[in-house]
Amino acid sequence: MNPHSHPQALDIIVRKMHVSQIVGLSTTHVEKLIREGKFPASFKISEGGRASGWFQSPLTAWLSARALANSKPSAK
Repeated sequence: MNPHSHPQALDIIVRKMHVSQIVGLSTTHVEKLIREGKFPASFKISEGGRASGWFQSPLTAWLSARALANSKPSAK
C-alpha cells in the first residue's frame, strides 16, 4: 500500500502512538502487518528528521476494507 495514497484535503497526520488506538491493534501487530505489506506504511514527516506518521485517510480506508471483508459471508 502506498503511504501517500491520495490524502484528503485537510487530512491530519497520525503519529505512531495513536495508530494503535485508531485501528484497535497493538503497536507490535501493526508493525508486523507493515513488514508483511498488509498495512499502510508510515512516512517521514520532516526531511532528515526522526518523526514519522500516517495520513488518517489511508488508515480509515484500511479499516473500511477490513470491515467490508469481514462482513462478507464466508464460503463453506
